[in-house]
Amino acid sequence: MIWTTYLAYLKQHPDVPQKIGSCFVYHVSLGRAPKENRCVAPSWNLLNYYKSTQESVGDDKKSLELLWQNYEEDYLKQIRESSEAQDWIEKRSADALLGNILLVCYEKSNERCHRRLLAEEIARFVGLNGKHAEYRGDFIG
Repeated sequence: MIWTTYLAYLKQHPDVPQKIGSCFVYHVSLGRAPKENRCVAPSWNLLNYYKSTQESVGDDKKSLELLWQNYEEDYLKQIRESSEAQDWIEKRSADALLGNILLVCYEKSNERCHRRLLAEEIARFVGLNGKHAEYRGDFIG
């Protein structure tokens, strides 16, 4: 199974991997991720554009939704066109079949976070190979 959570929660609850069970933990944000995981983090350009535009849009729900849709498309394009990211996803797909994986980044909610998109992409990759690895959502309890 595939889980996600955010770094502050993991720091407050270091027993999360034990609660999930057999678990591989991967930090997938630019600032925290080990070098081998950075290939699946959003680029600085994409992240900075999203964050700065999000601030200028404010609370306009339609604009925020459109901004997220654009971010989602750009992020998925980034990881699907990168052979390094595809190799990483393939390896994590194998891990998901062996046990649980936990993707961690800074964003509190996974609703508009690349870790959810990445988890869904890993699950999709497993499915393309005729197997099943379910994305269970954010682990926060």
